[in-house]
Amino acid sequence: MPSTTASDTAHVQRLYGLPPVADARTRLVVLGSFPGVASLQAQQYYGHPRNQLWPILQLLWPQHAQPPREDYAGRCAWLLERGLGLWDVYASCERQGSLDSAIRNPQLNDFAALKQRCPQLLAVAHNGGESAKHARALHGLGLQVHQLPSTSPANASWSLERKCQAWQQVMAEYGLLDPDGREREHMASRKKPAADTHELPEVSVSDDGISRYLHLGTPWVQGSMKLKEPFEIDLEYVQRMMAWLLFVEPASVGERQALQLGLGAAALTKFHHKKLRMPTTAIELNPQVVNICRSWFKLPPDSESLRVVLGDAAVEIRRPEWQGRVDALQVDLYDHNAAAPVLDSEDFYADCRDSLTPEGCMTVNLFGRMSSYQASVDKISAAFGAENVWAFRPTREGNTVVLAQRVASRPTREQLQARAEAVQARWDLPATKWLKVFKPVVV
Repeated sequence: MPSTTASDTAHVQRLYGLPPVADARTRLVVLGSFPGVASLQAQQYYGHPRNQLWPILQLLWPQHAQPPREDYAGRCAWLLERGLGLWDVYASCERQGSLDSAIRNPQLNDFAALKQRCPQLLAVAHNGGESAKHARALHGLGLQVHQLPSTSPANASWSLERKCQAWQQVMAEYGLLDPDGREREHMASRKKPAADTHELPEVSVSDDGISRYLHLGTPWVQGSMKLKEPFEIDLEYVQRMMAWLLFVEPASVGERQALQLGLGAAALTKFHHKKLRMPTTAIELNPQVVNICRSWFKLPPDSESLRVVLGDAAVEIRRPEWQGRVDALQVDLYDHNAAAPVLDSEDFYADCRDSLTPEGCMTVNLFGRMSSYQASVDKISAAFGAENVWAFRPTREGNTVVLAQRVASRPTREQLQARAEAVQARWDLPATKWLKVFKPVVV
């Protein structure tokens, strides 16, 4: 707990901040204002679970796995190794709550002592406006001074992507992202990747204290997991990939076969395996994704009923073992740029159709607000038949899930409602809500 003493101001205690995280290797120090309540209680910089500093750093250093939130000492060592330090402008203050606007009677930290502690220090970066009020004091020490957008959850006007771009620019200026510095030493020591994986993106992980996110070299979220419910499905569009359940008897689900093309954060793979108790296989091209899912997203090891195959989905889906064998096929094959599906030809969708049982369904994640969406739907319709294709409306993020049946069926509204209620009761999926935004492509 923070150390406090009674202030001259009635009912307000004086709060004392945290020591600097900096050493002789530090070239850039990020200066906040003063730790919030959550940070003081945890005695950790940026301890609020929704503060974006730690997620941003992981996105900017994707080749280096960030220690988990529970290992704060490891996190500090992780950033010190790369020349970055953390401190605040205020050593102490009076404040009720966590807002900078509530700070009263602050006392500045001894910035001259910081320069002595860090002989390689070149610059400081103010994390937000309150900290930047004291830029002049840092200029006087001969340091370069930058102001960065605050990583506080209160700064909602900046998207995570925009914050990353601003932070990337400043960190690159001082060699923290440049292979000419310590990064080159680390990269030289890494094993050269195999020829078939050298173009695959680096995989990184971030979390906000509620969910953990998978990234492929960019701020785009490629999958997520609820930290307290790791085997539930977190993202809305991923839940909608389960719409195949509306077209089969719930009692028969455990006897069916599931196949995912693209592992993502393993949400679908885990749900089919753990919740539906189905034989499940996932095809994934990037070995880093598999390793990260095992280490960070609680993907169970391979077993008699669960298998993860490293391979090209376009090749694997054509193997004889899958022909006419798959009841639930889920396709989510966007690359790290998330511009369009990696596999999106009529021939590919025909191969997917051939893998399905007569009652089988394919669900595909598309971006419904992109020009490629209608072209993708046309290819799916050509491969399956337009009367076999259903689609959701886009989610708020733009993801549109399309479902295609091997053999068309048109259950009545009453039948779909009854099935949705059964799915929701058994597996806690919001299936009754789906019916409001899910309909055949050809009515």
